[in-house]
Amino acid sequence: MAHEIEIPIPFDTAYELIKNGLVEHVNRDAVVECLMETMDKESIAIIIMLMQQSVQYVPLIPGDYVKFHHKSVYFGDKYDTDVLLDMGLMVGDYMFGRIPYKDDYGNTPKRFSPRQSIDMFVYDNDKKFIIDRQRIDTHSLTFVPEESIPYIKSKNAQDI
Repeated sequence: MAHEIEIPIPFDTAYELIKNGLVEHVNRDAVVECLMETMDKESIAIIIMLMQQSVQYVPLIPGDYVKFHHKSVYFGDKYDTDVLLDMGLMVGDYMFGRIPYKDDYGNTPKRFSPRQSIDMFVYDNDKKFIIDRQRIDTHSLTFVPEESIPYIKSKNAQDI
């Protein structure tokens, strides 16, 4: 049996979810044990997420615009949601950001990383647009077209 690691769901549940997602094969148990032993808990979580989805997963790539629930990232009292809403940097409970072309170490972001660096769209003390780089769980991010972000839409309209 594979060495148990700490993951957000019971080990046996994760083991069975991965096992059931694999094609019946003579080495299926060995493959599951290998994955459970060699992958970190975040990688196991993203594998299970991919196996449970009923639609094809399209990974985010650098330059993609994303939205995420404001509770997906902790910013305390640093930003006022009313100001974010007024500036078009938030719609409902969702904030916006962009996948950077390079991470904090100068590397291209990995498409299947369980957490992504995001250039979160926020404001400074003078209520001017800035970005704040944060790490957010990949499963919390949803691709959005650039024109669906009110701040960018109004900025583009002013440039005409």
